[in-house]
Amino acid sequence: MNLQGFLLSYKSFETTTKRCLESLLPQAATSGVTVFLGDNGSPDESPLLIAQYVNQLALHQPKQSQYLRTTYFDENFGYAGGMNRLTMGVQADWLLLIGSDTVFSPNALQNLIWTLTHAPESTGIIGPVTNSAGTAQCLSFESDTPEEMIEEWETLHSVATNWLTPIYRADFFCVAIRKSLWDQLNGLDEGYGRGYYEDVDFCVRARRAGFNCGSAEDCFVYHQGSATFKKESGLNALIKKNKIRFLEKYPDALLPHLREDTYNAVKSGLATLEAEHHYGARLNRIKNRMRVLESQKPKSFYKKIFWSQRSRHLNQEIEALF
Repeated sequence: MNLQGFLLSYKSFETTTKRCLESLLPQAATSGVTVFLGDNGSPDESPLLIAQYVNQLALHQPKQSQYLRTTYFDENFGYAGGMNRLTMGVQADWLLLIGSDTVFSPNALQNLIWTLTHAPESTGIIGPVTNSAGTAQCLSFESDTPEEMIEEWETLHSVATNWLTPIYRADFFCVAIRKSLWDQLNGLDEGYGRGYYEDVDFCVRARRAGFNCGSAEDCFVYHQGSATFKKESGLNALIKKNKIRFLEKYPDALLPHLREDTYNAVKSGLATLEAEHHYGARLNRIKNRMRVLESQKPKSFYKKIFWSQRSRHLNQEIEALF
């Protein structure tokens, strides 16, 4: 199984991309995964800082340097356009698309590779679990910083689950995609401009092509969340525009809330729990997602009652397992 990584960088190299590389490259060198780093037309000094980083890496970490390739785009092609160009012509079984605002926990890449190797042929999209996502990939953490969350993750994940949880769609802050599926769908739709909804679009097209999405429960990648966009003007207008475009393309598509996706992940986990190994680790993961559900209560009075009932029934199912 051959995996190649694609890290798209835009501005703020020191506070985003560099931290990602420092967590990823040691694992990539150990696993034989080449990381293709593309600067997406950064208007700041990031291209210069990348070049300096590459030179220092070659001096002090020559083995890691062998697994890093760099490309500099003259303009910002957006997330979709940047990834489409960065992956062009690469031969692999799986493509790992990586946003710059991520930090890989120890062994995250190795655990992801294990999951990809054992994934059913019908699963074409697999993302890690994380602290910040709009899908059931999101787990509950008491910590705030990347370092603290990774330490908390190590405690939560002291025993492997060997679990691939079905999810409706994956968040593309970090995602593995079968190369055959990527080619079949001609990559990401560049009509969404700088970003937002191109990942939802791809997941819809993948489902219609007969492929499912999954969450790799043994792989944690910290996600800062919107680090590229949050300081730029026009963000809300961009999200609104892209949502309209998405719904015009797929008027019957579902956009489940985080709590709905999490609820379905818990139900799926409970359905397979008794017949599977790693019982304790998987039960702990289910209980963690119940905390996510508790944090996502609706504001509407009637919806709140409805979700309280559903959560209570789930808790009763979990308690019955002890």
